[in-house]
Amino acid sequence: MLAHLDGLFARAEFAAAYRCVSPQLGVLALRDARHPLLERERAVPITLSLGADKRMTVITGPNTGGKTVTLKTMGLLS
Repeated sequence: MLAHLDGLFARAEFAAAYRCVSPQLGVLALRDARHPLLERERAVPITLSLGADKRMTVITGPNTGGKTVTLKTMGLLS
């Protein structure tokens, strides 16, 4: 029971520190989102939205790792 409570408090502290919000089903809107495991100062924020009128997104760019980080950020934060 203590381990369960410790896990709940750890998640709550993380959510408060990163100003997390509850997700809305069917809509993905990320504004200035950063990958949670990267250093906050070095991570480049991304802003994107998917909703009822947008069913897909195309992520393009040079081979510098930004596309992969964007996809992982979308997956972790959704």
